[in-house]
Amino acid sequence: LRIRHSRPPHTAPVPSPSVMLRLPAVLVRALAAVWLALAGRLGAQSPQPSGSPSLAARADSAFQRQTRAGFEQALALWRELAALHASAGRRDSAGAALDRASEVAARLGANDSALVLAARALVERQAAGDRRGEAETLRHLAAAQLAVGLPDSAMSALRRVRVLHQTVHDTAGKARTLALIGTVHQRRGRSDSAAVYYNLALAIQSARADVRGEADTWWRVGGRYVELRRPDSALFFLRKALPRY
Repeated sequence: LRIRHSRPPHTAPVPSPSVMLRLPAVLVRALAAVWLALAGRLGAQSPQPSGSPSLAARADSAFQRQTRAGFEQALALWRELAALHASAGRRDSAGAALDRASEVAARLGANDSALVLAARALVERQAAGDRRGEAETLRHLAAAQLAVGLPDSAMSALRRVRVLHQTVHDTAGKARTLALIGTVHQRRGRSDSAAVYYNLALAIQSARADVRGEADTWWRVGGRYVELRRPDSALFFLRKALPRY
């Protein structure tokens, strides 16, 4: 009698202890990522802190007076509102308030303060994942950089804005960006390039009936002719701007 020696049945390999130890860590990291994402969403949707609507209304009212005293009051109120939102963990709202403060500081001619406030706003808006707000703040940052004599930095920021505009639908913002790029070229002495970007901006603004946007761009065009020492042309374009404000 011959006995055949059969092979043992095939069995699945048993995971090594190191693999079994790694598996819980992977799960923990995945759960942590989900939890952080949910926490970020909940933070962005948290209720407004007490007093914030009143502060925002007062800041807007002060700004609408269009006086130096009004701008100074609005600046202080927007700073206060930004701190209030930051203490409540509302980074998106804190970024928006800092951005408004930067705009007001620029109106006051406090360009260094405008630059600092825009940089702070950018950090908050990026942390909140607010890409549209990030594009807006980058444009304000570029304007502040240009005002303090940093045209290369301004152009770099504006390039980043244009990349964001590929994923964020903001036609009015795109036109304002093009107009500001025109101003950067103007400051660099490239008047022909400036004219190209001004015309691109005006085409968009005219198609959208964006009267205020057109006014801002015509004002920039007038400034171009002032720098070219062509006062008659400058006056012509500045007069086109004034009725639109």
